[in-house]
Amino acid sequence: MATAHLSVMPRVEAGFGVPTRQNRWTVAFRLVLLVPQLVVTWFLGVVATVLVVLGWCAALVTGRLPPAFLPFVTAFIQYQVRVYAYAALLTDVYPPFSFEAPYPVTVDAPATPVRRLAVLFRVVLCVPANLVLTLATSGIGIASVVIWLIVLVNGSMPPALFGAVAAVARFSARASAYACMVTATYPGELFGDATYTIRSGAPAVPVGPAYGAAPPPHYGAPPPPRHDAGSAPTQPAPVLPGGYAPPAVGAPAPGPRDPGASPPAYFGPPPATGAYVDPAGAPPAYPPTPTVAPHPPSPAAAPPPGAVAAAPRTGPLVLTQASKGILVLFLVLGGIGWVTYVVAVAAVVGNGVTGQDAARAVLAAHEQLSATLATVEQRQAGCGATLSCVQSGDADLASAFAAYQARQAQIAFPSGSQSAASQVAQASATLVALLRQLSSDSPGAYANDASRLQTAADNFDSSFQALEGTLPAP
Repeated sequence: MATAHLSVMPRVEAGFGVPTRQNRWTVAFRLVLLVPQLVVTWFLGVVATVLVVLGWCAALVTGRLPPAFLPFVTAFIQYQVRVYAYAALLTDVYPPFSFEAPYPVTVDAPATPVRRLAVLFRVVLCVPANLVLTLATSGIGIASVVIWLIVLVNGSMPPALFGAVAAVARFSARASAYACMVTATYPGELFGDATYTIRSGAPAVPVGPAYGAAPPPHYGAPPPPRHDAGSAPTQPAPVLPGGYAPPAVGAPAPGPRDPGASPPAYFGPPPATGAYVDPAGAPPAYPPTPTVAPHPPSPAAAPPPGAVAAAPRTGPLVLTQASKGILVLFLVLGGIGWVTYVVAVAAVVGNGVTGQDAARAVLAAHEQLSATLATVEQRQAGCGATLSCVQSGDADLASAFAAYQARQAQIAFPSGSQSAASQVAQASATLVALLRQLSSDSPGAYANDASRLQTAADNFDSSFQALEGTLPAP
């Protein structure tokens, strides 16, 4: 029978270990402890950006990032993920200021050739992935206070929450590797990996139990060998940190390992997404022949706080439904946060730029109205007891307020001033109607209608002052 080999496109993988006990003091002052790391990450990011820009020009010709740039760019991506994991409380171990020092967070970013057309439009192609990453990281940022309190009180991150945050961290590494042209594989699997496919055409089988689920008996380790009555029973093998169990005492030694295979991955064999078949029919160098994935150990088996655990193996990440639900919550929170931010910026811009324009337009219209009112009132003062002369002035006043009302209707007011502007427009309309009524009143009705004129004028003045209070200085 021919041996079936697994063939998938190389993907960026990450290993985050398991939730461990954390020192509450370092959790409490995590933001302060992060300052040096953020400064170093910024400087490394500047260097990486320069290399990526130069590498973009080279990749258009050669179809790959220059080999001389790869070590630094991939090391920077791993360093960035380590700092992110420490900031997100995935680990309590302080990131070393070194690319080579051991750390309980590892990133495997295999370099692959990239299509030149994809290099040319790299910035555009990165937009969807960066949008998803921005929503997820923004959601974690909004929920960061709650996450911080949970870890501070509990002393460790709950497994479901740990899996969700780790999935975002891995997606971030994949997005960075794709943007930096390290890999041609588009970032994906934000919600974790589920299955892998055998090249021979066998149906897909699950990778293993989801993170946090109880493993079946002897999962990831051979069952204890049978022994005859009177013989010494074999001792069960202890489970070491990292989820790997050595063979049981007295069990037969395993056969020779295939030189082309690799040790089993922490989360199981690679996923089926992006699977391809080698045209030559030979098993590819990456990834290895599928192996059984050991179940992650419980937090009780984790090393003590502050201890630098061995670097976890990288491999597919399987999430529970609880972790996926938390990821959805992160995305929703991120979306709400960005919508709120856009609305707030629009309000600030409206009150700052459009508000000043509206203030200048309102002031100009009011000055023109005031000049007309002063001229008409001066003419009415010379009318004496002649009612027709006074009513002629009232008609001119009605026209002046109607013109002001028309000019105000053409002004674009910011959202915070629209209600006050409506009050001024209503007061103007009341004055126009009353003044027109006075201009055609009989001598007997004029005195009665004129008694309401002062009240209407006071209402207009107070409404206009309220409108001025909602606008910035012109």
